[in-house]
Amino acid sequence: MLRFNYDKIVDIYDSFEISDDTNRQMTEKVSAVLKEKECGSVWDAACGTGAQAIPLAKAGFKVHASDISPHMLNLAKQKAEKLRIDFFQGDMTISYDVLKPDAVITLYNALGHLNKDQFHQAVKNFSRTLPEGGLFIGDVDNRAYLEESGHIPKGFFLSGQDEDSGWTRLSKADPIGFGLYRMQDKWFEHDSAKISEKWDLQTWYKEELEDELDSCGFTVLEWHDREFHNRPEAERDSILFIAQKN
Repeated sequence: MLRFNYDKIVDIYDSFEISDDTNRQMTEKVSAVLKEKECGSVWDAACGTGAQAIPLAKAGFKVHASDISPHMLNLAKQKAEKLRIDFFQGDMTISYDVLKPDAVITLYNALGHLNKDQFHQAVKNFSRTLPEGGLFIGDVDNRAYLEESGHIPKGFFLSGQDEDSGWTRLSKADPIGFGLYRMQDKWFEHDSAKISEKWDLQTWYKEELEDELDSCGFTVLEWHDREFHNRPEAERDSILFIAQKN
C-alpha cells in the first residue's frame, strides 16, 4: 500500500485540496451531531492542517488532533494560534488508549489511505479508545460509484484546479484489485510541472464497510455523502458514516 506523502503539498493544501464551502458544511454538520449526542471531547485522528480540528475547538469542544505528517501538523499548530488543542504526531493504526475522547473523526477520505487490514486495525483502536456510546464519524470513496462506466477515465484527468494560485492537478487511477486504485498525481504551477506522486486509494462498498464497522463493535446510525447531500445511493461518490460504539 503506497502512502501519499502530504509533506510534498503542505504549502498548497489549504487553498488547493480543501473546499471552504464543503469543509464548512461538513464541520457544521459534524459539530451538530456531536452536540446532539452530548460529546464534549473529540479526537481528530487525521487532522491535516486543522480544517476540522480548529473550528471544532472554536465551537467549544475539547480537541485532540493527530496526523502522520509532521509538516501538516506544524501548519495546523500555527493556524490554531492560542486555541487549546492537544496536537501530537500519530498514526491511526497505532493505539492511543490514554486519550479517552467521546468521539473520533477521520474526514476527507483519510481512511482511503489504509488498506483493509490497516483499516481494521485503526477501527479496532478507535473502539478501544471510545467509551460505550461513543461516536466514530468517517468517510471513504464509494466503490460502487467509481466502478460505474465513465466515472474513472482510463487516462489522466483534471482532478483539481485553483485559479487564484495557478495550481492544477492531473490524476490517473488504475484499478489493482479488491477496491484498490493505484493513483498517479501530477501538480503543475502555471503549466510548469512541480510535483509528482504515486499512492494507493482503498474504496469501499457500503455493505462491506458496514460489516467491517460491525465486526469492530460499531453500529451505523446514519449514512450520508461527504457533503451531507441527500443523493440516491448509486449517485454518491463518497460514503460518510456516523457510527456508535456498542
